[in-house]
Amino acid sequence: MRYRTALLCLSVAACAGSSARTATGIDPDRATVERLLRTLAHDSMEGRGTGTPGGERAARFLIAEMQRIGLAPGGESGYSQMVPVYLRSATTRQAPAASAPR
Repeated sequence: MRYRTALLCLSVAACAGSSARTATGIDPDRATVERLLRTLAHDSMEGRGTGTPGGERAARFLIAEMQRIGLAPGGESGYSQMVPVYLRSATTRQAPAASAPR
């Protein structure tokens, strides 16, 4: 699972790096990509789930990185966009206890 997460983060960082280079002339080096990956994969991000404290930390980190490399905010509310999120959770039902045969 960690391998897939690291691969996903690396892919995102590579795409972001390509966009950053085109937009600002910045070409992220290996150390920068590793720093971004390590930060986003750190336990303090708590999985980066939507609506969680870890997700909020990750969003603040990414906003700071976009500002650091000089990307202009897009949209009406800056670097982030509010969207409705609907959460569902599965409920477990316990089967009735089996009675011993008589």
